[in-house]
Order: sequence, then C-alpha cells, then structure tokens
Amino acid sequence: MFHLKLDNFVHFFLLSLLLSDEVLSQDESQNTTDVSLTFADPIRYYVNYGEFWEVGASWSGTGVKKDYSHAYPVMTYNGSLDEFIEAYPSVTIESYGYAVSNGTIGNVGQKAFGGNIFPTELFKSKEYVEKCIVNVDQTAFWWHTSVQIGYQFKSEGNTFYLRPFIDGWIYSAGPIWRVLQFGLGVTTITFNPKDAFEKNIISWYNLN
Repeated sequence: MFHLKLDNFVHFFLLSLLLSDEVLSQDESQNTTDVSLTFADPIRYYVNYGEFWEVGASWSGTGVKKDYSHAYPVMTYNGSLDEFIEAYPSVTIESYGYAVSNGTIGNVGQKAFGGNIFPTELFKSKEYVEKCIVNVDQTAFWWHTSVQIGYQFKSEGNTFYLRPFIDGWIYSAGPIWRVLQFGLGVTTITFNPKDAFEKNIISWYNLN
C-alpha cells in the first residue's frame, strides 16, 4: 500500500491518494486540499520503495513480485502543461538502495543499487515520462534474476499523476529453493524551476 506523507508547511498539493477507485488513508494531521500549484519553487518527491520485497523459486519455477497498480495525483497546475514545462524544464533524480539475496545466489545487482545521482534531464515529454532507476538482469547456469524499479509521470487535464513501479523475478532450476530480495530505499525526484527560489516543496511516498 502507498502512503503519502507531506511536511507540515506544504500546502500546494492535492493530497488525496488513489488506488483504483479507492481513496487511501493519510496522516490525520494533514487536511485534504485541492489547490493549484504556484510556479517558483523546486518540487521534490521522496519515493520509498520499501525494504526487501522477496520472491523465490525452485524446480524450474519462476517467482514474480511486481507492483504497477498505484497511481495518485501529486499536483494540479494553472494553465497548460506547456506552461508547466516551461516553468520546470528539467528533472533531477537521486536514489539510494540495494538488492541482495541469500547465500545461494550472493549479491544481485549490487553495483546498480548503490547511491546513484543521475544527470539532470530535460523534461521532454508533454504527456508521459517513464524512468527506470534500477534495471538489473543476471544469469547463471542454475538461475536467472531480473529487477526493474522506477516511476512514471503522466499528465491528464491539469493534473500530474505519479506511478512508482517495482518489479522483480527469479527463475531457478534444480531442487534448491533460491530467493531474491530487492528494494530501493529512497529516490528523490526534483522538478527544477527555470528561476529557482530557496524553498523546496517536499512530499513522501512509501511503498509497503
């Protein structure tokens, strides 16, 4: 389940979370607000993908664990998306996480799951953006593992939606039960304004 937590000073965001048609719970200290974003400040999202999602398999079986199902509005904005992109022309991503497994396999994708600071990218798409933060695929004689973790942004009308995703699977041959554990600690996604001010708008998203 996704949980959204916002710093107390933040009041620019639409705080309702959507899981299909269900509205999820939020901090009781926060009020649900639908206010248009004011251009000026960097917009920063912290996404916690959760510690240790786990899948296992043996006897030529495949274990899969994935979550693409949650999408929720993170902000509304005045005017058109073109105006939003003009005000926030680039995105910066930082991530800190890991992927480990039991002793049968050893570390999986260890290098890819360290601290990563991605170069700032121009926000090119006017409707849809997808970023794979972690993409690891490893094969040995008795097993094959794959992990993909990232996020999607999609604009519909005057609302921006965030959809984090986490996907891992393992194939294992022979009688040994092999386990893949994976997760991504905290990923920071920052929309950089063309004319930056000092204050940041911060929100937290937790996958549990």
